[in-house]
Amino acid sequence: NLMSNPGEDIDDDSEKHYKLVNDIDINSLPSSLGIPSSDFPEGGIFDGTGHTILHLALKGKGLFETNRGTLKGIHIAFSSIDATGGDANSYVGSICSVNNGSIEGCINEADIKTEKDQVAGGICGKNTGTILACLNSGNIPDGKEIGGICGENASSTDNAIMACINAGMLHGSSNHGIDTNIGGICGLQSVAGSTAVINSCYWLTGSARPVQGNSEEKAIGNSTTEGNYCTNSTNMMEALLRTEAVDKLNIALAGSDWKFEWKQNTSGNSTGTYKTVWPIPIK
Repeated sequence: NLMSNPGEDIDDDSEKHYKLVNDIDINSLPSSLGIPSSDFPEGGIFDGTGHTILHLALKGKGLFETNRGTLKGIHIAFSSIDATGGDANSYVGSICSVNNGSIEGCINEADIKTEKDQVAGGICGKNTGTILACLNSGNIPDGKEIGGICGENASSTDNAIMACINAGMLHGSSNHGIDTNIGGICGLQSVAGSTAVINSCYWLTGSARPVQGNSEEKAIGNSTTEGNYCTNSTNMMEALLRTEAVDKLNIALAGSDWKFEWKQNTSGNSTGTYKTVWPIPIK
């Protein structure tokens, strides 16, 4: 457990501040990585500093259980999160199960496996705090409420979810007799909010369709009037998500610590490969 045993890969700057100073390949460690809420202090900071956690095969509801402080700069790659066997209506996300603080500049590439009656999001399961400048490209094949960034947003704060991208494929539980709320950004908005609860967020066209082949997809799965909660947010085709979306995201992020960047390979390689598949948040 990295919180209780900092080791050489964590720089414990203070009692409440943890920082990754190297990439971590879980295959090289004797046990899996998971950080229960009891180990994360109130007001604590976990800064991934842009380093990557690789080959995480986590059996649980998220890297952190409950965030009560700030999680930032965390990158999960070549990984999987398996929450099957968990309680009905429980919350599942890559970075954390429940976010009561702030999440900034995080990237998830892990696929998330849930039960048909769980609530799942690419970054967090339930949000009561804020999420800024995050990217999810992990797939979520099942669930009751599913969002590219969070499964359920229970915050009514302006800009609670701001300047985020989802490129992961989301599928629901209709085949289990459960009506699923699927949203490109948020599966369920559970409290009344302003027009800017979700601001300047974009998702890959076709990733959040409740019925494949039906072009109707929304930022918020259960919202019939997104103008009540959402502004400057829409789905985009692949090419636009890498170009036009970056400009829009960075306008929204002006004055913050973050920006999005996507670079085409400039090494002379003519194969069309890219340094990053999707735009990523950087300091």
